[in-house]
Formats: sequence, C-alpha cells, structure tokens
Amino acid sequence: MSIDSIVDPGSLVRDDALNQRVYTDPAVFAAELELLFGRTWIFIGHESEVPHPGDFKTDQIGRWRLLLVRDADRRVRLFHNVCRHRGAMLCHAPGGNTRAFKCMYHGWTFGIDGSLLGVPLREQMRNLNPSSYGLAAVPRVENYQGFIFASMATVGESLKDYLGRAAHYLDLMVERAPEGKIAAIKPVRYFYNGNWKLQIENYSDNYHPAVLHQSALSIGMKLMKEKFGDDVLGARTGGRYMERMLEHGHSIADYQGGRGALWMNAYDDEYLAALAARIGTDRARALRDRDVHLIIYPNLLLHYRMNHYRVIKPVSVDRTVVDVYPCTLVGASKKVND
Repeated sequence: MSIDSIVDPGSLVRDDALNQRVYTDPAVFAAELELLFGRTWIFIGHESEVPHPGDFKTDQIGRWRLLLVRDADRRVRLFHNVCRHRGAMLCHAPGGNTRAFKCMYHGWTFGIDGSLLGVPLREQMRNLNPSSYGLAAVPRVENYQGFIFASMATVGESLKDYLGRAAHYLDLMVERAPEGKIAAIKPVRYFYNGNWKLQIENYSDNYHPAVLHQSALSIGMKLMKEKFGDDVLGARTGGRYMERMLEHGHSIADYQGGRGALWMNAYDDEYLAALAARIGTDRARALRDRDVHLIIYPNLLLHYRMNHYRVIKPVSVDRTVVDVYPCTLVGASKKVND
C-alpha cells in the first residue's frame, strides 16, 4: 500500500477548518516527508557557509543526512552523508575544512569531490571498481543568489519555475547589500515540541504581534521616541501593508516603508551612500525602507530588516528544530552588520 493511499489530504482540509491530524498524526508526517520534502525543492544552505575549497558542513533535513562541501574547483557539491560501503554516517563533525572524509567504521576514504580515494585491504577485494563507489550525490542541486536548494527527486520542475514570483523577493533581500551579496554567519538553534508547520503559521500570522509582543514593542517605541522625537516610527506616510500568497505555498508580508526607524537605527547615510553608489539614490532609499517577511515553502523563512533567515527542520510529528542564520550585507559598515 502506498503512502498516498494512507493519507488523503482532501479529507483533512476544509475551506474553514483543519483536522488536528495534520499536526499530530505520524502517518501525515511520514507522508509529508516523502511527498513534500522528498519531491519538491528544499533549502539546504548558503554558499557563504563553505567559502573555501575543502570547507564543509553537515546537516539533516527530514530523514536525509547531508554533506555540503566546496571542492578543489570551487564548486559547491551536495552528497548524502553516508559511506558507500555499509551505509554508516560518514562525517560526524558539524563543519570545518578537510582534504578528505574517512569513515570511522572501516576506513573508506572519499575526496571532497565525492570520489573514492582509499579502501583498506583493497588487494583482498575482487571486482571492486572504485569509480562505482563514490559518494551518492543528491539528484538535483541549484544555486540561486547564493541560496542552495536541492530536490531528492531525479525529475521535476526547475528551481526557477518552483520559486516563481518568490525569486523577485529573494533578489530584493540580496540587492540591499552594497556589493549585492549577503553572507551567513554561525546560526542560533532553537527547537520546540510541536509540528513543523506551526513555525510557518507563526511567521505568517500578523494577528499576534501586537498582543504577544506588546511589552517588547512598547519598549522599542519608547527608545525610538527618545532618539527620533515625536515621529517615533519615521514611517513613510501612506505606506501600504500587504500580504500576498505566491505560487507553491510561498508568501510575503510586505510593510512597504511603513515601519521606519523602529529597526532602522543602523541604516544611516553612510549605508545609503554605499548602496546608492551601485544602484542609485532613489532605488537605494526604497530598498532601505523596505521590510518584508518572505516564506519559501516548505523550510526557508527570511526577514529583510532584521537581516536573517530561518531554516525549518522537521524531526518528528511533534518535534521541530529551527536554525536562525544572521546575515551580513557585504560591503556595508560594521555598524550595520553588528
């Protein structure tokens, strides 16, 4: 029996309600891993995490253990983090720089390009063709604006088609940097005992902040009033807040200049001048004032003004890990990036 027949999404979703099984049923979670995370494009990492040849990081998204590495030709490669001999986890370190990966179980050694380099007692093994036992590469990997996405499916729509209109908002995130590039730094990790979809729902729920975050917002408003006077937000008059659903489950919340100085203390004239040198003053000012929450379904959440993105990692139906990556705007001052 296929997993498709075990879970019928149409029986769990109505126009005005969801069955609680979508958050609590292990069978639904298993179906999501296979039919969603196992077939569509998922976010893996940013190229700035592995800037030099031999740099690598390991990760796990869903049931897949992954090894992201930059090879000697400076190409970013993505492999399953599994030794081809007996299926043991190959690399246990979270990241670093190396010339090769050696399995701790039987010592099979692989190059940073995935090729099999060494096998203990090789002379006693008949008919072993090393070229047939390189690391297993993830079938499809594409890089968009430094963001690396992968699909476990061998065939399917291109990343460009999958991103659709969301690609425009990724472009804007990167264009805010004076040199047109961002760089991710060491993440902060948190976890919660709940379903992975709750993180997406929280990020797209703009009903709760004025209630849940009232104390933080009140303090922020007080501090900004001390710095900027009665024009406490510095917000553009007539700024129009907009929420929009995009293709494939992607979505945005766009504040369009309506948040102003609340999070803008660092975006000063020096930053504006550095950005304007590349794209012009009017465009630089528009991007400086822009604040967007962007969801690239199913596992990437981005926030312009706060310069970070979050990666959702489903562990089980009621356990989720989230890695938060602060980003620097390449070419911006230390003040902005701090």
